[in-house]
Parts: sequence; C-alpha cells; structure tokens
Amino acid sequence: MTAPTPLSAPPFVLRPYARGEEALYVELCCSEAVMREVGPPFALERAERAAAASLRHQDDEAGRFRHWIIEHAEGRAGLLGLALRSERWVGGEVELGVLLRPAWQARGVATAASTAGMPWAFRTAQIATLTCHHAPTN
Repeated sequence: MTAPTPLSAPPFVLRPYARGEEALYVELCCSEAVMREVGPPFALERAERAAAASLRHQDDEAGRFRHWIIEHAEGRAGLLGLALRSERWVGGEVELGVLLRPAWQARGVATAASTAGMPWAFRTAQIATLTCHHAPTN
C-alpha cells in the first residue's frame, strides 16, 4: 500500500492530510452541521484522539485510513477519506467518505473529491470494492 498522493479535482486540489493539520479534522468531527448525516458530533477529546489515530494510519504502510485535505483558492473545504473495511488494501473493500465545512456543502465538492479519489483507490491502492453512502437530504 502506498501513501496518498496529491489529486486534482478542478477547481479543487486534494493533498494528503499531514501532521500539523489536525485542527481541521477536529473541527469537522466536532461540528453538528458537518456530522448531522454521519452521527453525533464528537466531543473534543474524542475528535483529538481520532485525528491523531488517522495520522498514525496515514503514516503506516498497513494503516487502515487514507485522508486528503480538499483545497480551493478560497480555502480548505474539508476532507476526503478512505477507510479499509477488509483485511488488506490490495483486492480489499474500502468505504469512501467526505466531510465538508458548512460553507462548502451543496456546491459539488463531494462529487469532485470523490471522483478524484476513486481512481487512486482502484489503481494505486488496488482495491476491489468501493462503497459510499449518503443521506437523501445531501
């Protein structure tokens, strides 16, 4: 399994989530407006632990998560994530998810980011199956 690489999704750029950027992850996971279709917002401590864990997975060749920051000339819109749902990446199953700041919701960002992330998942990570769920209100 390889580390995430930058992805292009004009007018967005997706760059690998890295150390020093945990605040965005925490912000998104603590936001009721962001998490409304995912589950209850995280308490601050839980979000900080999740941000740290996601970075450990990102840095580990066998890690179960890969994340990208979705950027636009106007700022950071959110995160694209891939979560391994099987024992291994090659030939495995991955769930794709997008968390967006409220100002970026309903603007086509999730579609653009997902469209950029899917080829990486199939070609680079060599997964066999990708799942993605969305709420009817999205």
